[in-house]
Amino acid sequence: PIRDVETFMPVRDRPLRVLSNRGANGIDGVTSTAFGVAAGSGGPVVCLIGDVALAHDLGGLLAARRLRLPLTLVLQDNEGGGIFDFLPVAATRPREHYEVHVATPTGLDAAHVAQLFGLAYRPAVDVAGFRAALDAGLAHDGVTLIHVHTDRAHNVRLHREVWAQVARDLAGG
Repeated sequence: PIRDVETFMPVRDRPLRVLSNRGANGIDGVTSTAFGVAAGSGGPVVCLIGDVALAHDLGGLLAARRLRLPLTLVLQDNEGGGIFDFLPVAATRPREHYEVHVATPTGLDAAHVAQLFGLAYRPAVDVAGFRAALDAGLAHDGVTLIHVHTDRAHNVRLHREVWAQVARDLAGG
């Protein structure tokens, strides 16, 4: 998810402060880091996190009840490590080998995760729903989990279409 923020976030008059965590394997400790940022920031914090990264640091959510920090977790749930769908390994056959050993879908139910750790849960199925959930999360005194389900294959297609258009525009046609 952070790569899309870096690539597609529009330029703003008042830039956002964007922090990125690079744990072991790239994803370990993301929620714990977000709690640390929220504790030190003095204001609301939004953490964009994928489903596999969330699964790798579920224990970090234990802090939610105790700390009551203004943290909104935006969960991009694409049922696995979507970044790998951009790589040649995604063509592995049979497909189930790729899914089990590379994409590694977690099977986590985000609503149950939120309930287990005492988080406010807000599913978002469209842009308007996401905006409403984000506004609610930023106003909430505690941790909110916004669940955004995405499709890995659709995401890859969209990225390839965007990059193809950029290449055409740069080539002058």
